[in-house]
Amino acid sequence: MSVDPLCCFCACHIVCMLTLMRSTVFNVLFVRELTKRLPQKTRLVVDAVNPGFCKSNLRRNLPTWVNIRLGLQELFLARTTEEGSRRLVVGALGYQDREDELHGAYVSDSELQEVSDYALSPEGEEVQKRIWVKH
Repeated sequence: MSVDPLCCFCACHIVCMLTLMRSTVFNVLFVRELTKRLPQKTRLVVDAVNPGFCKSNLRRNLPTWVNIRLGLQELFLARTTEEGSRRLVVGALGYQDREDELHGAYVSDSELQEVSDYALSPEGEEVQKRIWVKH
């Protein structure tokens, strides 16, 4: 029985995208709860920053056919790692005049973004608290 590579790619691609979305939400929840747990008067600002799709060697151990597909996507869609790192710097330093808005915020494409409805929901807040439960 042969396996259809296109079908595998689609399934793999869907799983990867779902994993990425979940990890982004988890990151936002983590940052929001960490911000709540910091002392009120701290000068430390914690935010979640998305550098976007960047060219890198993270895919070096993937199968060749996946590397070819991702390589084409990188060619047309990806930023350089330098461009991605600039977005991290903007998240860290770029909003010094708006620090109150940045606490627990999500920054993507160098802009403050509204967090998801899930993160603001009672269920999201419960998950956010459970991240910190000691076992």
